[in-house]
Amino acid sequence: MKGMTRFLLFGLLAIALIGIIGRRARGWENQDLQATISAAQSKPILAVFGTSWCHYCKQLERETLSDSEVSKALEAWEVVKVDAESPKGRTMAQKYGVRGYPTMVFLRPNGEVIQSESGFVAKEVFLPALAKIYAKSN
Repeated sequence: MKGMTRFLLFGLLAIALIGIIGRRARGWENQDLQATISAAQSKPILAVFGTSWCHYCKQLERETLSDSEVSKALEAWEVVKVDAESPKGRTMAQKYGVRGYPTMVFLRPNGEVIQSESGFVAKEVFLPALAKIYAKSN
């Protein structure tokens, strides 16, 4: 019985790790920023431009955007992850003047740019900045 319990625990752990690794391996999503702008009712939009090979994009996702406090604050926003290597992503990156990754473009619901920030931003800096940008979004 003890051996069976260990086997089941090991199996569950392996499945969990495969899920975590698989989620990270998928990299940047190719979400449609233009569709999000069209569908945005009253929420401002945060477009995060990144690539699958970008170290700082992965760090931003892992340390800042996935943080519980940041996630809570972002409930007031429509968040779009844009794969800047895809054809649609490249076009959007050019439109918004993206020159490096990651770049976060903060937009009003109508698509007007409020502000852009490039590079990794730690949670401690991101949260107060997000509040200030949100105040400008109306």
